[in-house]
Amino acid sequence: MASSSEYNQKRYQEKREHILAINTLYRQNNREKMRALTKDWATRNKDRRADKEAARRARKLHATPAWVTQEELEDIANVYLEAQYFNHHVDHIIPLQGKFVCGLHVWDNLQLLSPVENFMKHNKHLSDKEN
Repeated sequence: MASSSEYNQKRYQEKREHILAINTLYRQNNREKMRALTKDWATRNKDRRADKEAARRARKLHATPAWVTQEELEDIANVYLEAQYFNHHVDHIIPLQGKFVCGLHVWDNLQLLSPVENFMKHNKHLSDKEN
């Protein structure tokens, strides 16, 4: 017999899409409340947030190869501007820190995803899926 934790995990996986849709709808219908919660969390966790952002910048910096040209760096910057304009996230197709592979911070490794798609992908790559 499965433990309650295993049961809950299985149920979550079965209903994951539905749960994500409900959560997204809630956030859309309660933007001000979510904004206030986010602001409150950020105020209480300034150091933690700064550390996470610094670590992410460092990973990007170390994942950007020396052979990337200035033109390619401008293309990368434009992808981030486009993502902002369309309210999307910039995702690394091959994650910068994957379980089995590590990608580069280059234009060819970037894609625009909706926030829901990006949260569903997490930090995964096709090679990370267990068979």
